[in-house]
Amino acid sequence: MSASSTKEVGANHSVDSMAILLLIVFLLFSFPSHDSLAQIHPSTQSISYTTPHELIVRLHASASQADFQALNERFGAVSVEPICSPATRTGQGAKLRRTYLVRLPSSWEVASIREKYARSRIVEAVAPNRLSRSLGEQILPNDPRFLEQWNLQNINMPAAWAIERGDPRIIIAVVDSGIDLTHEDLRAQLWQNVREIPNNGRDDDNNGYVDDINGWDFSDAPTLPGHGDYTDRDNDPSDETGHGTHVSGILAASANNGIGVAGIAWGCRIMPLRAGFVVATGRAFLQNDDVSAAIVYAADNGAKAINMSWGDTVDAFVIHDAVEYAYHRGCVLVGAAGNSHAVGALYPAALKTVIAVAATAQNNALSFVSNFGASIDIAAPGEAILSTQHDSNYGLLAGTSMAAPHVSGVAALLLSYRPDLSNEDIRRTLAATATPIPSDRLVGAGVINAEAALTSVGDLTAEIVAPAHFDGGDPEIAIMGTAAGSGFLTYRLEFG
Repeated sequence: MSASSTKEVGANHSVDSMAILLLIVFLLFSFPSHDSLAQIHPSTQSISYTTPHELIVRLHASASQADFQALNERFGAVSVEPICSPATRTGQGAKLRRTYLVRLPSSWEVASIREKYARSRIVEAVAPNRLSRSLGEQILPNDPRFLEQWNLQNINMPAAWAIERGDPRIIIAVVDSGIDLTHEDLRAQLWQNVREIPNNGRDDDNNGYVDDINGWDFSDAPTLPGHGDYTDRDNDPSDETGHGTHVSGILAASANNGIGVAGIAWGCRIMPLRAGFVVATGRAFLQNDDVSAAIVYAADNGAKAINMSWGDTVDAFVIHDAVEYAYHRGCVLVGAAGNSHAVGALYPAALKTVIAVAATAQNNALSFVSNFGASIDIAAPGEAILSTQHDSNYGLLAGTSMAAPHVSGVAALLLSYRPDLSNEDIRRTLAATATPIPSDRLVGAGVINAEAALTSVGDLTAEIVAPAHFDGGDPEIAIMGTAAGSGFLTYRLEFG
C-alpha cells in the first residue's frame, strides 16, 4: 500500500472558512451526487451506481488494435487498459481478451460517448463500469465463543465435521474487500502461491502478477475520490472495510486453536482477492472491471470455489463473461441474493452458473432483509452471524453477504471429501439435501444442511433388498449415497 494513494485531511489542522468552502465544492463536482449516479430499480428500490468517465468495451473478434486505437483517439480516451493482463491465461483467449476499460476526460458526457462506441463496427458491446454494493450490515460486536455461533449448529456443522473438516488443497477465493492478513484466526488459513518467490519483483510463475504470494488487490479507481489504497493494483489484498474479513471467518476461520471462532471449512485455504474500496462518502463499492479480473485470477490460479458477497441489479457483460470462464474451468460460484427483501436475486447471483443464496433467521424463516423468489437456489443463516473483524477482533454482521459463505464453505467440504464432483454435482447435492422451510416466499430448496450433503456423497455401496434371500432370480439392488445427492435408489439388474 503506497502512502501516496492516501489523501486525508488531518483533524488537528486548522482551516479557514474559504478552505472548507473549496473542499465542499471539490467534493460536489468531483464525485457525482446520488441523483446523477443512482438508478432506482422499480422492483427492488435498491440503488446502483456507475463509475463516472469510465466504459467497459468488448471488441469484435475481427477488430484490429490499430482500428481500436484510432477509435479511442477520436473519442479522446485518457487511458485504455485490458481487463485481464495479456500475460494471463485469459488475457490470451476468449471474450475477455477483447475487453478493455476505457477512461474518458472528466469534461465529456459519458452517455453520448457510449453511444458512439456502440455504433462502431469494431465494438461488440459497451457498458458503464458499474459499482456493486457489499451485501452485509453492521449490527453489534460480541465475544468470540463457538456456542454463540448459532448458525453452525443450525446447518449441522458439528456432525458434518465428523465426516470432513476440509483439505488444504481446496482453495476458496473470496472476491471482496480483502482480508485482514494478520488476524489471529485467519493468518494460518491463507492460500500461499508457492510458485512465486516473495518480494523479488518478478513474476516467477508467469501468471501475469508480480509477487502475488497471498492473492491480489485489483482495486483501482483513480477517477473516484476515496480513502486508503484504491488507485493502483498491487500484491497487498489487505481489507480496509472489514466486510471481506467477516466473510472469510465464516468460510474458514481456524478451529480447535483455543481462540476466536470456528469457520465452516477450516481445513481449506482462503485466497484473498481485494476488489472493494471506500469512496469519500464512506460507502464501499466494487467496480465491474476489478471483480471480473479477480474472478478470472481465482479460476486461473487454482481456486475451486469462489464466494461473491456483493451484487448489482444489472447483468454486466464483463462480469457475466468472467463468471462463465470460471464456471467452465470447474469453479463452484456462489453469490449473495441481495438485501432488499424483494423478488429476484441480484447479479451475479441470478446467473444460471452461480448458486444464489438467500438469508434466514434463527427460526429458519426468511430474513427480513433477504431477497427471495424463483431465482434463489438455496438459503443459509444470515442474521446475527459472529465472525472475524479487523485487528483480531470479532463481531456480528447480517445480510445475504453472510449467508453466501455458508454455502461456499459447505461446497469446499464436499470438494474436499469427493474431489471428483463437478460444480453441477455440488449444486445438485446442496439442493437435494437442503432442509425445506415453509414459506410463502420462494427461497430455493431450503436451508443448507452440511451433514446431509456430506452423507449423500459418501462412497457408493450396494445391497440386495429383494428378494430377502437371493436364489438366483433377478434381485433389486439399493445403491446408497449417490454423487447427485439422490439418497436411496433402487435398480433391477438382470444377470445372464
